[in-house]
Amino acid sequence: MDTTPQQSRLPRSATTRAPEPRPVAISQTKPDTNPESQTNGHGQVANTALAAHLNTERSSTPDTPGTVRTISGFDWDDLEVRFERALAGVNEHEQGLLAEFEALVKYFNVWASAASAHDNERATKRLRTRTQFVQLKEADLEKKKQYYEQVMQAFQSAMQLLNQA
Repeated sequence: MDTTPQQSRLPRSATTRAPEPRPVAISQTKPDTNPESQTNGHGQVANTALAAHLNTERSSTPDTPGTVRTISGFDWDDLEVRFERALAGVNEHEQGLLAEFEALVKYFNVWASAASAHDNERATKRLRTRTQFVQLKEADLEKKKQYYEQVMQAFQSAMQLLNQA
């Protein structure tokens, strides 16, 4: 079987680029409001402690204050190459298993045909034995028939002699 790695079915663009990061704006709390009583758009009290923690996690560079740190680009081509390499390894393993299975099937077929031939030979011998047994019984029955016919002839002869006397 063919063990070459298959081409990916995913469309591949001529130039693969990482998506551009999107800036996220953070609203600052107004100094005249109570930070613990701020509500979100659904009328629920917002977790201001979490918002303060997120503010410290954000980038505070002077050129982009309050934006998310830039996420480094991901090498999608490398991912696809690793994926195809892994698939090729799995395909090779599968081919090995199939070859082993085919060899085992050959052994099974040899065993099955040998067992079948042996069973056929035994069945033929059983048939011969039964045929011989039936033929012997038929011969015995024929001898008994001839014996009883002779006995009947003897009785008939004796009856004729008695009738004549």
